Amino acid sequence: ALAGRGWDADGELSLAISEDALAPWNAGTWRVTVSGGSAEVAPGGGNPDLSLSIKALALLYTGRRSARELAAWGMVDGVTSALRRADALFATPHAPHCPDHF
Repeated sequence: ALAGRGWDADGELSLAISEDALAPWNAGTWRVTVSGGSAEVAPGGGNPDLSLSIKALALLYTGRRSARELAAWGMVDGVTSALRRADALFATPHAPHCPDHF
C-alpha cells in the first residue's frame, strides 16, 4: 500500500511495524524511499526512525493524524527530527473523508 500511495514530498524513513494480527508479514522494519511522487518499500535493517503499530501506520498513511500527534498519544516512538520527516512525507492537502455510513 505504501508503494501505491501518492506522495508530495521526497525523503526516506525507516519504519518498525510492531504488529499486524491480520497480516503478520507486515511486521518488521521497512525502509520507505520517496522520490518524484513514487515510493519504494524494502525490508530495512538497522535502527528504525519510527516504531509503531499497523493501526498507527494506517492513521499516518491516510493523513488523518500526524506523526507528532501519534507520538504525543504514545502510539509512535521516534526522535523529533524523524517525526517531522514523517509529517512532511505523509502530509495530505485534504483531510480524508468517507461518505459511506456503516
